[in-house]
Amino acid sequence: MSQPEDFGPHGHDPLAVPLNRFDQLLEIFYSAEKKAQNRLLGIEYEMFAHDLEHNRPLSYEGPTSISQLFLHLAQKSALTTDPFIPVMEDQNIVALSCQRATIALEPGGQIEIAAKPHATLEDVNKIFLDVVNNLQQAAQDLDIKLFAVGIHPLAQQNDMAQVKKSRYKIMRSYMKSMPGLGLDMMKRSCSIQLNLDYKNQEDFVLKTRFASRLVPFLSLLCSSAAFIDGQASPYAIPRGHIWQKTDPDRTGIPSIIFDPNFGYESWINWALDVPMYFIRRGKNYINVAGCSFRDFMAHGLKGEQATVRDFLDHLSTIFTEVRLKPYIEIRSPDSLPASYVCALSTLVWTLFYDEHAFNQVFSTLESLDHPQLIKLHQEIIQHGRTSLWQGIPVLATIGTIIEYAKNQLKLTSSSHNHHENYLQPFEQIISSNMTVADVVKTKFAAIDKQNILAIIDMLDVTKRTVY
Repeated sequence: MSQPEDFGPHGHDPLAVPLNRFDQLLEIFYSAEKKAQNRLLGIEYEMFAHDLEHNRPLSYEGPTSISQLFLHLAQKSALTTDPFIPVMEDQNIVALSCQRATIALEPGGQIEIAAKPHATLEDVNKIFLDVVNNLQQAAQDLDIKLFAVGIHPLAQQNDMAQVKKSRYKIMRSYMKSMPGLGLDMMKRSCSIQLNLDYKNQEDFVLKTRFASRLVPFLSLLCSSAAFIDGQASPYAIPRGHIWQKTDPDRTGIPSIIFDPNFGYESWINWALDVPMYFIRRGKNYINVAGCSFRDFMAHGLKGEQATVRDFLDHLSTIFTEVRLKPYIEIRSPDSLPASYVCALSTLVWTLFYDEHAFNQVFSTLESLDHPQLIKLHQEIIQHGRTSLWQGIPVLATIGTIIEYAKNQLKLTSSSHNHHENYLQPFEQIISSNMTVADVVKTKFAAIDKQNILAIIDMLDVTKRTVY
C-alpha cells in the first residue's frame, strides 16, 4: 500500500491545482511516458516484524517497538552518506526516508521498503538488498526478527500493531462497514510489488494486458503462505482469496483491460467511479469514504474542490491485481525472503524490458482471454500447483517462462554481471515442483506459540532459500 508523498510542513504541492477538465487526467499518463533508454523499475517490499523477547508481533509503541526500530535505524545511519530521516505525523513516527528508499508502515505494523526506481537491473537489486540489510541489522540490535510471508501464520487482527496514521483510520472504518475480508488484507497480509514504465499508450496497453495475464502464474510462483490462524489454509494461496474478498469495487482484474478500445481514457473513466477513501489538505486527511470522484470533480465535496493530486491519491486506493498510475504496478506476489524478490525483479525486468522475451512470452499467453484468466486465477488460488493450463501443470508453464528469461539474460549480461544467477531461487521452485508455501506445509502441521519462531526463522528476510 504505497505511501502518499509528503510535501513538507507547509503542504506545498505542485500538483495541488484545480482539476476541472478531463484532459488534465489524461496528461497524468501522457506525461509519464518514457523512452526505452529512460525506463526504470522499482520494488515495494512488505514484511512482518516479531518481538523475540515477548514472542509476539511487534507493537507500534514501547521499549521494543516499530517506533524504536525506526528511531534506532535513523540514529545508526546518522553519520553515513545516506541517513534515514524520520517522517512524522502528529508527532508519531510513521516512516523513514533516504535517497535510496522510503521505509513506511502498513496498517497492521507491516514494514514496507519502497526502493527508489533505477535504470539498471544491477542497481535495482543491489540497492534494494542494501536497504534490506540496513533494516535487518537495526532490527537485530533490538532483538526483532523480520520475516516475509503472504499472510501472518498465527496472529489475528487484534494481535497486530495499530499504526497511528489518519489514512489508515479512515480505511479501517470503511472496511469495517463492508462485507468481506478487508481488515485481514490491511492488517495481516504482505506482498511484493514491482513498478514499471511504459513508452506510450500502445505500450501501456500491451504491458497492462501482459501483466494481467501473468497474474495467476506469478501468484503461484511466489506463493508463501500455508497457514492462517495457526491452521493449514483451505486455500493454496490464502492472500489471493483475501484480496478477492476485500472490496469488489476496487480489486481483481477489470474486464476493461481486454476491451478493444482500452487505453488511458477508459482506465481513467473506470477509476473515476471507484468509491473514494479520503482527500488530503496539507497533512490533514478528510474522510470522504464511499463518495464518487466523478461527482467530486464536477461539484466539489465538503467545501473542497478536486485537484490533480486528489486523483493521484485516489489511484493509490485502487487495489487491482495490476494497478495503473503514472506507471504500471504488478501486485499479486506474496511476500518472500529478499533473494526471491531479486529473482522476481529480474524475471519481470527481462519479460517487460527485453523485447525478444516480451514478444515470446506475450504470444504464449495471448490466447488467455478475460473469462479464462479469471477462472485460472481462481483455480490457482484454490488448488495451487495441481492446477493446469492448456492441459499442462501451471508450474511447468512458469518453468518455460523462466527459461526464456534466463536465456535472454545470458545473451545480454556482460561477463561481469551474470544476472541470470538472480533467478536461482525460482529455478529451485521449478526443479522441486514445490512452491515456498508447499515447502512450509511439509515442515509444519500447525503453528502455535511454541513453533512460531521456527517458521519465522525459515522465512527470515535474509534467508537465501527455504529449501
